[in-house]
Amino acid sequence: MAGGYTAPLSRWVETVIEGYTSEPIVLHSWYSQTYQPEHHNFSEHFLYEPRLEPGISQQIQDELGAQDIRLIQLYMTYDVNTVTTYGFEDKPFYPADIDGDEDTDFADYAMLAERWQDIVCDECGGADLTGDGRVTGEDLGELAYHWLAP
Repeated sequence: MAGGYTAPLSRWVETVIEGYTSEPIVLHSWYSQTYQPEHHNFSEHFLYEPRLEPGISQQIQDELGAQDIRLIQLYMTYDVNTVTTYGFEDKPFYPADIDGDEDTDFADYAMLAERWQDIVCDECGGADLTGDGRVTGEDLGELAYHWLAP
């Protein structure tokens, strides 16, 4: 078959995160690491929640807490890698909520449509959901994936 496939993650070995704490954050657990591949692994999402790692030191937890870092997201494509951190806010996280009203709906789609095919823009008014500096079908795919999510 010439088209290939999206390869799954078979197991975690180890993730080492440096730069946020005085000591590297070392993760091994399935519970502290989440992975989502996109079509044919052209892009991949990694989400890390260090406080769920068994045996993580209190010092590392305290340092992350002082910086309001609960989650660390790495988004990788063939040409762009972005790292985003999320804090301990009580409100849920809506990854495709362009208009900031805590859901992903037609209003978010309309905002994405306004920026459709923009190719040189930082966050593109929030419509660049993949972090690659442009608004394309990949961003529409992200919006569709999160459409009306609870």
